[in-house]
Amino acid sequence: MLAYYSAESYVDEPGDLWSAGLPLSLRDQAFRLVPTDDAGLRWVQPDGRPMTELDDPARTTSEGTTPASMQAMLDRDTVGGAVLYPSATALAYSAFADSELLSAVLNTYNEWVLGLAAADPRRLKALAVLNIDDPADCARDMRRWAGRGAAGFVLPCAPGEGRRYDQRRYEVLWRTAADLGRPVSLLMGTGRAPGRRSANTTGQGTDGAAAPSAEATPTAAAVLAFHATSVFPTRRSLTAIIFAGVFERYPALRIGAVGFGAGWAAYAMVRADEMYEVRPERAGPPTRVPASIRSPADDVDAEIGAIAGGERSGTRGMAPEGVGYYFPPGERFSDHFRRHVFLTFRKDELALSVPEFINADMLLWGQGRRSAGAEPADTARRDEFLAGVAEGDRAKLTRDNTARLYGFDVTAA
Repeated sequence: MLAYYSAESYVDEPGDLWSAGLPLSLRDQAFRLVPTDDAGLRWVQPDGRPMTELDDPARTTSEGTTPASMQAMLDRDTVGGAVLYPSATALAYSAFADSELLSAVLNTYNEWVLGLAAADPRRLKALAVLNIDDPADCARDMRRWAGRGAAGFVLPCAPGEGRRYDQRRYEVLWRTAADLGRPVSLLMGTGRAPGRRSANTTGQGTDGAAAPSAEATPTAAAVLAFHATSVFPTRRSLTAIIFAGVFERYPALRIGAVGFGAGWAAYAMVRADEMYEVRPERAGPPTRVPASIRSPADDVDAEIGAIAGGERSGTRGMAPEGVGYYFPPGERFSDHFRRHVFLTFRKDELALSVPEFINADMLLWGQGRRSAGAEPADTARRDEFLAGVAEGDRAKLTRDNTARLYGFDVTAA
């Protein structure tokens, strides 16, 4: 039977992760795991407010994920290896406005999860979760954690109010990730917020951060609406990255949308292709200067090859007057999306029905949120769902893409 490799598996952080791991001066400012009225446990913010609303997952032990519990879960679900994503830690981006505190919280998690993966490096691959508030510092952290064994990086799905990933300040992140050969993941629910996330949230703002509501308690409809539309900030970030020419400058870079499924990407590509072809507004500098129009007088940025001055005539892209983005002749936004973006999924009939937009090389199967105490996954239904996929494509979706991207040795399985 074909072995499954999960590109999206979640860990439960230990209840004392931050109370024991942070410096003494910061311990009372981080998340805490506290008892609930129904004899369970839940994560709360420093002031006692719950970190999540109506859909808070139950915790029955403060121990968190261990190498033994993760291995048992993988064995139970017939999974050969897994890429590890955070649970509570993912909410730190919107919970902590203070950048120093955010870095401390993330670094404590990174130390722990890398130790977890190191206990079984053949089957477990850890990702470092990074603070992007200072991109130069973040790039240094990328190199540091890669040297410690991180197989990739988690960045917030949106960088925060007034910031976008097409801005030049983030160029160092794409260059460093490409140099290291490590993929970047934009994870659901990780939008960077200027203020703390509170329990009275019903949706996301334009930057992916939780937006305040006039209601003290969110309704079930509001929570469902938030989750049903949660891909929007990530979709916007990926679109800006592609229109900024990031993948042209760094062809080895791979960026994933993780936690959203995959079917949404077909329309995202159709819409962005249309915008590239018909919208006249200037969206930014061209990604490069065609050799045919270069001259010694051009003010060319040596780092990214873009015209920095006001003369941009002769470039191609979104604006006929030459002030928009330039793709090579015959290429569209969707070509760059298909080559460089990966999508995780569990069971997504729509994604498999549009191969002209979403091909097998883009898709990575993942377990999603599973816990050590959960019932075994219905592996028969999982296998049945993929039974209609051609054998070569099925191997890509469930094993080969993940193995190649994260360095699993499937021959040793």
